[in-house]
This record gives sequence, structure tokens and C-alpha cells, in this order.
Amino acid sequence: MDTTNPYQTPAATVEPADIQTYQPRIIAVSGRIGRLRYIAYGTGLMLLSNLLFVFLGTLSGISGSVGIASVTGGYGLLLILLYLFLFAIAIIYAKRRLNDLNHTGLLSLLLIVPVGNILLALYLLFGRGTRGANRYGPAPCGNSIGVKILGLMIPVVMVVGILAAIAIPAYQQYLQRATVMQQQ
Repeated sequence: MDTTNPYQTPAATVEPADIQTYQPRIIAVSGRIGRLRYIAYGTGLMLLSNLLFVFLGTLSGISGSVGIASVTGGYGLLLILLYLFLFAIAIIYAKRRLNDLNHTGLLSLLLIVPVGNILLALYLLFGRGTRGANRYGPAPCGNSIGVKILGLMIPVVMVVGILAAIAIPAYQQYLQRATVMQQQ
């Protein structure tokens, strides 16, 4: 009599064991990054740059330079250089994401074109990367907890903001109607 259970899951491995991966670095010009890592790196870069912009803007305000003098002054020049550096980093991240999609990094220059930047950003955010190695290298390894937290921070904040934008005015109208009803 056969004692094997026909409903038992198979013992075979589903994924091939010879898939090569690599650990992507935050600051690198070459390599591939996936969707969540692209969002996480962008979020981290945005948070860091906002801190630097606030710091340099505060220093510019403390020094008393206002208007065109603040742009041509030392701190204004630092702000412009910081912006150009951040734009270059954004181009590099887009290039790495395009490499994950098995496209050339030259397409990242579409970020400069007015309508092309929106279409490219949507493709970078929602396009599925190639599985396994492609002509730009091996696939990136799995995401760490930090990458997952940073990557999901922006969508969660957006959803909470939209819900707050709907709920707060509705609650204020409810309070106004309740006070009118109590006064009657």
C-alpha cells in the first residue's frame, strides 16, 4: 500500500539556485536598482537635501542677504551647486533604474524634456525590471528593512495626506452643524 499523500506539496525547489545577485551601493554610477530601492534612494536623497536646503537657507537669512543678493552671494551659490549636484544624482539613479529595465542610461536625459520626464518617471516607478542578469549586470539582491521603510514612506504619507484632506473639512462641517443644532 502506498503511504504517500497525493495532496502533499512537492519537495522540488522552484527557483534555480544559480541566480547571481549583487548588493547595490547608494552612491554608484553603474549597476542596477529595482523599483522599491529607486523610490527609497530618492526619498532618502530628498530628505537629506531638504535638510541641507533649510540649513543653507537659514544661514543665508541670518547673514541678511535678501533678493538677488542672496542668489549671487556665497550661500546662494552653494544652494545652486547643491541643486545641480542633486539633479546629477537623480540622473544617475534614473540611469541605474533604466539599466534594471534593460535599457540604456541615455534615456535618463528624458528627465530634462517637459512631458518626457513625466512619462519616464511613470515608467521607472511602475516598470518591472528584468529577472536575473541582463546586459548591465546581475540582479540586485533583496531589499533590506531600511530600504522598505524609506520606499514605503512616501506612498503612506500621500495616502494619509489625502485622507486628512478629505476628513478634516468634513469633520469641521460636522462640528459647525452640531453647534448650530445645539443653539436651536
